[in-house]
Amino acid sequence: MSVNHLQSDFKWQSSYRKLIKIRSMHPKDCFNETIKGQPNPLYSWCNAQRRNKLRLTPKHLFQLEQINFPWESETKMNSDKWDECYEQLVVLKAIYKEDWLDEYHDDEINPLTKWIAAQRKGKNKLSKERLDKLNEINFNWNNGVEDLSVVWNKNFLLYKMFIDKYSTPDCELPRVKKNSTMEKWCNFQRTHKDELTEEQLNLLNMVGFEWRSPDEIRTESWEVYYDEILDYFNNNNKKLPSDSNVDSHLRHIKYWYKYQLSIKEQLTEEQIEKLNFIEENKRKPKVSKEVSIELD
Repeated sequence: MSVNHLQSDFKWQSSYRKLIKIRSMHPKDCFNETIKGQPNPLYSWCNAQRRNKLRLTPKHLFQLEQINFPWESETKMNSDKWDECYEQLVVLKAIYKEDWLDEYHDDEINPLTKWIAAQRKGKNKLSKERLDKLNEINFNWNNGVEDLSVVWNKNFLLYKMFIDKYSTPDCELPRVKKNSTMEKWCNFQRTHKDELTEEQLNLLNMVGFEWRSPDEIRTESWEVYYDEILDYFNNNNKKLPSDSNVDSHLRHIKYWYKYQLSIKEQLTEEQIEKLNFIEENKRKPKVSKEVSIELD
């Protein structure tokens, strides 16, 4: 190998080692133009490898392949990603045939939410070709109050469908799954009740919307059970219902009481004090005394 080739290889290896080091610290951004907002010192070198791919030595090609070097430029990859997201949006609109789709701000329903927001924010920077593509599918560029109203209406319809589907024959409202998108929406209506329009309030009341939070309902249910057990306790000579009581409801509240004792560490101080009151005032069972009789 000539001196020039040796010098060239030494310089190439030096840049390659720097790339390996950057890659170890920033695996996702090491090939991009910027890394956390700062210029990537090896971005130009990476582009040079792409342009000169056919002239690279087998050794250099192998080394780049070892680190999964992206042979397409960042610009080309971003372009492909844009086209992919656009095609996904076209498919989703074709399936649902709803204008609200590109307005719906819920990642669980529309995975393109962030991409759609980026198109709105960067509208002035989009090429004429991309603007035309989005306008062809009636893309909604407005992201103001009207959009939020449309989103609210769609969420309400989803909630009403859920109520209609899962309500029991005795009209008991079904429980919304904890930490689900619907639960978050319901909680938002409760905490922002004063901000809802009269029409929105009427719609929610019409379907029997539960304005109490799940925690409030649980607390109120606890108080109802406790009041029942306390009432029995006070009216039955400081005794609790028997486990074998013929009244199934009394057995149920007795089981509830025993369960609360077993999970005391999860209860509030006030609830613990109420349980302790019963425990401390329970009538103690009589202990029979043994009587010894001496026979003559």
